[in-house]
Formats: sequence, structure tokens, C-alpha cells
Amino acid sequence: MSSNNSKFPTMRGGAMNTMFIGLIVVILVLASLYYVYSWLYAASTTTVTPILTGSPSMTSANSDKSSGLGAVSAVELTGINDAGQYSTSFWVYVADTKGFLGPGGSTQLAHLMEISNNRFSKSAPGNTLIYVGLNPVNASLVVRQSTMDPKEQINNSLTAVNGESYPLSSLIDNYNSGTTFSTNDRCDIVNGIEFQRWVLITVVGNSRTLDVYIDGKLARSCVYKSGFSLGSKSGAGTAYFGLNNNGNLKGYFASGNFYNYALTPDAVWKIYQNGPAGPFNAWNWLSSIFSVNANLNNSTLNELNPCTACDQQNK
Repeated sequence: MSSNNSKFPTMRGGAMNTMFIGLIVVILVLASLYYVYSWLYAASTTTVTPILTGSPSMTSANSDKSSGLGAVSAVELTGINDAGQYSTSFWVYVADTKGFLGPGGSTQLAHLMEISNNRFSKSAPGNTLIYVGLNPVNASLVVRQSTMDPKEQINNSLTAVNGESYPLSSLIDNYNSGTTFSTNDRCDIVNGIEFQRWVLITVVGNSRTLDVYIDGKLARSCVYKSGFSLGSKSGAGTAYFGLNNNGNLKGYFASGNFYNYALTPDAVWKIYQNGPAGPFNAWNWLSSIFSVNANLNNSTLNELNPCTACDQQNK
């Protein structure tokens, strides 16, 4: 009798152990499903597209013979829905812009960044969603965004200024010529940026609003009559950096990204805190030990030390 009773605690303990293990398995399965769902859901709604990666890239670029374009970087983008949300951020180090200066009003704008819809298409060029340029005359930033309102569009199907609309090429070539480009200038940064140090430029579009951040801080907030518009039915466009500056813009670009959502002020500040090199990555650090960026050895900029500039960006 006693021998039979001695079995009950063992059986009871075994059942409890089995139940406990089963509970742990259920929790782990539910947790795994939750994280998989969260990852899939996030991946389908929010994306970050690197548009300028690796070591700092020189702001001058050789012209591509096949297209005739000279860009530091050109990256295809998707997921740009009109009147939705988008953001883009990049670091720039401007050493000098003397090569742009010309007699009278012939000084062209220095091209920093743009996102356009088939701007160079011969058959059906589209709008420029966002353009960020630098005026070599006074270092001001020219920030222009297209909207659904025809009077607030950078319409690249035009060949010249037409009323309040104009192609991006006219804005760049004639901004300082006396021709009026004051339409849609509400987000220009008149105070400009400093030269010879790293500067973070971030633009955040959210339907009818556009926020411009300099070094992680809000510099300008603008409200338009209608939502922003790339004018692409597929939501596809191209991001260009340092396009057709013909070697006149001396300096570097670094860490450019496109987001198909609106960055929060805290997120913009975090990007600034990370600096031009971005967040620390052990693999990139190890890779950099065994690689050399030939661009940094260019004789026209051999006096510039980007690493020293990186140390100065948070001062």
C-alpha cells in the first residue's frame, strides 16, 4: 500500500513539469508570432532607403558619358505617395563654392539634393518633388517642393518659366539673374549654412506641411495649399546628389537616407547625434581598416580632413 502511495507525488510532479514546459512553449510560440507579425507589418508600411552610403563622397563627380549627367549619387526610390509622408536627410561639408561665381547674375545654384520623377526623360519628364540647393552668393538654402496645386509645381515638362511654374533647370540656372523665383519660396533658409564644417540637412513632408531641419533642429515649417506631389502613379522617383555641379562645389556628402514616413523631431535629433558616419557598426569599422576611399585623395581637396570635420560637427 505504501509502495503504491509513493508513486503519486512522482506522477503529480511529472504532470506539473509537463504543464509548465507546455506553458513555456506556448509563450515562446506566441512571442515569436508577435515579433514576426510586427516585423512583417513594419516592413510593409515603413521603409528606409540608403541613398548615400559608405565613406564620405566628394561633392564633385565625373560626367557619365552614357547619360551626360554628373552626379555624386543617383538612386531609384519607391513608395512616394502624393499627399502622404516622406523624409530625407543627408550630411554635407562645403569647403568652397568659388567656382560658381560669375559676372552679374550668372551665378548658378549649387545642387545638393533632389527627388524627381523622370526629370531627364525626353518624352514625359515629371515633377521634382523636393529640391535643396545652395546659393553660392550668400550660402542660403533654396528649398522647393511641388504640390498638387499647378501653381506650386516644379514642372520639368516646361522648357522655361511659365507664369508661376518653371522647370528645375530654370530655377538652378537663373535664380540669381533677376528673374523672379519667389513663388513657392516659403521654405528657403535665408540664413543659410556654415562652410567648412559638417551640416545635417533634413526635410520632412507630411501632406500639406514641410519641415526643414538644420543640425537636428527645426529651422523652417511651411504649410502649402495642397499636399505634396511627385506626380508618379507608381510612386517611383530618383534621388540625386550633387548633380551637374561641374566640379564647382568643393566638399563632401555623407549618410543620406530616404524614409517613406515623416520623421519625428526626436528621430531627426538622433540622426544628428549619430554624426556623419552614422551609428557605430563594427563590420563597417573593420572593413574601413582594409579599404581606402580613392576619392579622398583628390588633389583639389588634399587639404581637407573630413575626420577632423566630423569631430567638430557637435560643437
